[in-house]
Amino acid sequence: MITLQEKAACAARALKERRFVYPRLVREERMAKEVAERETAIMEAIVEDYRRQMERSEVRDPAQGGLPL
Repeated sequence: MITLQEKAACAARALKERRFVYPRLVREERMAKEVAERETAIMEAIVEDYRRQMERSEVRDPAQGGLPL
């Protein structure tokens, strides 16, 4: 099983990579600026979704001292 934390970390790495690689691809005209911006925005949303899910799961997990909702 792949944990929520592992998925979140993987998405964060993918976002970091896009932020590093996509500007070069745009400069080299190998990717349209609009596509790069959209793909980066999508991954930002995924990272944010995972962050919120982890926050909710921490609150809900009685084993972690949180209260079930």
